[in-house]
Amino acid sequence: MAGAGVALAEDALGGTVNLPNLVRLKNRLDFGLALFMPNRGSRANTMAGIPAGGEPIPSRPLR
Repeated sequence: MAGAGVALAEDALGGTVNLPNLVRLKNRLDFGLALFMPNRGSRANTMAGIPAGGEPIPSRPLR
């Protein structure tokens, strides 16, 4: 169904992609809302890796 939104977009924003869609629209008002709040935290409590020779290297000093 690739391109289905371009071929038959039934909202007011469809005319931005395909101008002939504006002919089908009557008096219409559409609203939309998008919220983007990514979690930007991180924790470094895992081991950094195991070198080829042996013991793991901690990512922070051990107590």
